[in-house]
Amino acid sequence: MNNNDIYRQYMYSYPHKTAYRELENVSFSEVKPRIYEHDTHLYVHMPFCQSRCGFCNLFTCTGADNTFID
Repeated sequence: MNNNDIYRQYMYSYPHKTAYRELENVSFSEVKPRIYEHDTHLYVHMPFCQSRCGFCNLFTCTGADNTFID
């Protein structure tokens, strides 16, 4: 199986990026008290891909500077 087969088999479904509302610009210190009041989870995905696949439909840039890679 090559990489092309893997991508063809990958199925996903989520709203198009135009379905999301614009977020207000707030600092973490403003949000922090609300995080402790609720069961809150945060997921941060930072891929360092040379190309963009169908998985990265939202807010994605490719070709990042290699100095960002640890």
